[in-house]
Amino acid sequence: MIKNSSRVSIIIPNWNGEEFIGKCLDSILVQTFQNWEVIVVDCASSDKSAEIILQYTVKNPNINLLQLTEDKGPTNALMEGFKQKAKGDYILFLNNDVILPSDVLEILVKEIQKRGDVVISPVELDWKGNFRRAGGPFILPGMQILKHFFEPIIEPFHPLMACCLCPRKIIQEYPLNEHLIMYEELEWAWRLHLNQIKIIISFDCAYLHKAEATNKRGSSRQTFLYSRLMISQCYICFKKSTLIFMSPFIFLYYVKLLGFALLSGGLSSCSSAIKGLVDFYRNKHIFQKDREVVQRGRLDGDRQIIARMLGSNIFRKKAKLQWETQKNKNHNYD
Repeated sequence: MIKNSSRVSIIIPNWNGEEFIGKCLDSILVQTFQNWEVIVVDCASSDKSAEIILQYTVKNPNINLLQLTEDKGPTNALMEGFKQKAKGDYILFLNNDVILPSDVLEILVKEIQKRGDVVISPVELDWKGNFRRAGGPFILPGMQILKHFFEPIIEPFHPLMACCLCPRKIIQEYPLNEHLIMYEELEWAWRLHLNQIKIIISFDCAYLHKAEATNKRGSSRQTFLYSRLMISQCYICFKKSTLIFMSPFIFLYYVKLLGFALLSGGLSSCSSAIKGLVDFYRNKHIFQKDREVVQRGRLDGDRQIIARMLGSNIFRKKAKLQWETQKNKNHNYD
């Protein structure tokens, strides 16, 4: 039974999403759980998406538009929406290219009220209803050899930020790192693991996600962000000795990233990967402060983190089969 007083703040970052923001909002309006507010944070869109959102705010007072004058990325948008507007007991981070089946919010709220202080995501499907993923892994190239020395902890490493619910106090205590600009779930999840907060995937519901609608796979921007993110989060979250121990696997990651960038985007994309590394070193003083906060407050050790990284890859492989079993038993999202 859902506590009737529980309210969910749904925060949606939007940048040039006129093609799909209406579908997303329509899917929220028909949810069986209705105690929600929506904060759409528009990141200085140049298309008509802000006008579309305004039409929804007129029709429903629980839908709000927060317009930013500059696009600083979705991480900043999510945190601005949280700090400026969100009043709910629970926070749902939601992408603007997501469609929610009508029972998703009700299932997630029931689940989180049973489990307490966890972060939970449904299974992710594409817009045609095909399985995409259930949680996310964190595995560096060559790292599989470590399974001979570490017992894997089989669970998702990170939630799916396209649709992710958690209690308000988790965001208050462990806010998203706005210095990372994008793909914030990896570093955020790492910090949650370090503080022994569970990340859960519900196989009782799913959402439809277009994915990479505004940030194309293999683009120069994406390559820059991937490059900057990997070294930044490893620097912030690993102890110094572990960082040295893991450096060969991090190096292999960059070899692989440069190869992929060269094949998919040519020299310009490859250059973006190098710029991502340079940008980290240019801003190392900022990440040093993040590192000091994380290392001072952490509860878990790096051995457990590496075990979760290894186990997350195993979890990924098992997730599709588990979803197919659960789907046949419960719901049909085709």
